[in-house]
Amino acid sequence: MDKRNAMKTVGILLAAGESKRYQGNKLVALHKSGVPLVRYCAAQLANLSLAHNYIVTGRWHSDIASVMHSSAAARDSLNVDIALTHNPQWQEGMGTSLHWGVQQALAASDDVTHVLVTLGDLAKVTTEHLAMLYRTSVNHPDKLVCSGWHSNGECRFTVPAIFPAAAFPSLLSLKGDTGAKAVIRQWRKANDVIDVSLPEAEFDIDVPSDWQK
Repeated sequence: MDKRNAMKTVGILLAAGESKRYQGNKLVALHKSGVPLVRYCAAQLANLSLAHNYIVTGRWHSDIASVMHSSAAARDSLNVDIALTHNPQWQEGMGTSLHWGVQQALAASDDVTHVLVTLGDLAKVTTEHLAMLYRTSVNHPDKLVCSGWHSNGECRFTVPAIFPAAAFPSLLSLKGDTGAKAVIRQWRKANDVIDVSLPEAEFDIDVPSDWQK
């Protein structure tokens, strides 16, 4: 049997934050490709053709819905086959948004084996980068597969990452600002993490000057 046929992976793109440091809605700011940032990131995920994909929204739900589903947005011909789900507790932190996304994915289907978690502000991450993680997960379905990159001499282990079903209880227990890194850290202690070199995962958009990096 093709290993991919034994997996049912759902994509979750987190886009619920307030963007305080950006002093505005960074998610609808134009990416260098000419489309809103969140639409660019959503297209990179949708192009993987996973079982289902979700964008978890919060503070900027209406704005995100507009750039994802308006007739003007549709003219860019991007593949954005992805559902929006609003986290009513988004103000409590990223952990609640990840919890919410996993909860929605599992409520929609009882045979999900993995979730791929990524962010709506990763301006340099492409479909091919996500595909590298996915191929590794297919070959090591029991492992947590995450992005690895170096900063200030230290190796960081972050999303985008793919979590197997054994990690779902930990994801569903997340609260407040405790997010995916805590689960990755837990799995690393058990030597159950494979990291894929992905320096592009370092470059998220927090402030307007980040576009110059």
